[in-house]
Amino acid sequence: MRNIDLLHDLPWLELGPTEEVMGRIEQHISTNRGDFYSVYGPSGCGKTRFMLELSKRLDSFDHIVARNITAGQDSVLAQIAGMLETTEDEAEIIARLEEVPPTGLKMVLLVDDADYLSNEELSFLYRVKEKINKINRKANVVIVLFMDLNNQDIFSKELLLHSNSFTIGPINLTQVREFIAHIYRYFGKEPHYTLTELKQLHAFSYGYPGRIARLIAPDLEPRFVFKKKHAFWGIFFVLLMALGGYFALYYKTLLPMLGIELPITESSVITHDSAITPSYFPAIEEMIEEAEQTKEDISQGIIIIQDSDNIEMQDQLLDDVIDEILDETQQNESL
Repeated sequence: MRNIDLLHDLPWLELGPTEEVMGRIEQHISTNRGDFYSVYGPSGCGKTRFMLELSKRLDSFDHIVARNITAGQDSVLAQIAGMLETTEDEAEIIARLEEVPPTGLKMVLLVDDADYLSNEELSFLYRVKEKINKINRKANVVIVLFMDLNNQDIFSKELLLHSNSFTIGPINLTQVREFIAHIYRYFGKEPHYTLTELKQLHAFSYGYPGRIARLIAPDLEPRFVFKKKHAFWGIFFVLLMALGGYFALYYKTLLPMLGIELPITESSVITHDSAITPSYFPAIEEMIEEAEQTKEDISQGIIIIQDSDNIEMQDQLLDDVIDEILDETQQNESL
């Protein structure tokens, strides 16, 4: 379980340093005290969860509409154009946003991972904000950027010097205990951390909620619970396997019953007569019987030639005997 999945729907817990920054930004935006803010904090300090909670709180005001985008994915221009249902053209986007001041609404754009904004994208946001807010000289469009404090590239973006900056700080050991209990209650569990383990979590996470959530997430993985649907699918799978095995054994009988003829294979063309597989080719069987009968009709015996040292005479005698046997066989066949 990733910490972002763990914290996304987690109810907000008011912890000292974080809640203080949250309250100040919420008050400044709702009372028109600035239109450009930047919130800094290291990876895992809870900036994304902070942004979601701030967006929710700002939306509770009747005159404020808060929207979230993430830098580094699609271009900021494309995301804002999609939000406003217009083309990716700066003039068209400004034209749509110029409709905001007459309504008396305030539009707040919260940008997560804003350290991935290019200078061109940051300039675009700042330029649009300035143009819209000059119409009524009020903060009708507010930009809030959430950035990684460890990213040194942010210091090369001079426009950030014009923002009201805030930093999310770590929580103490007591708040770590409170935060862990809050998470476990949300998942219907009881925490089981000793004081030593809590100190280790505080040290390894540097006191940042997002990092704490990442460290304890494995203990919150859902356990397998056997349900009726698992039994149903198990029985269904066993029956399916049994039917498959039965069909594999008796498919030659089942397919003709279903009106499906099996193709004749090469192994079924020539078969030998047996108790299991009878011969289906009478012509071949008849030829085999004639050949066996012919063999039986041929005279058989042993020829012995004695008392002859002349090899040529032996060969001649043997040829004469063979000729007599062949003549006798031909006479028997003619009869």
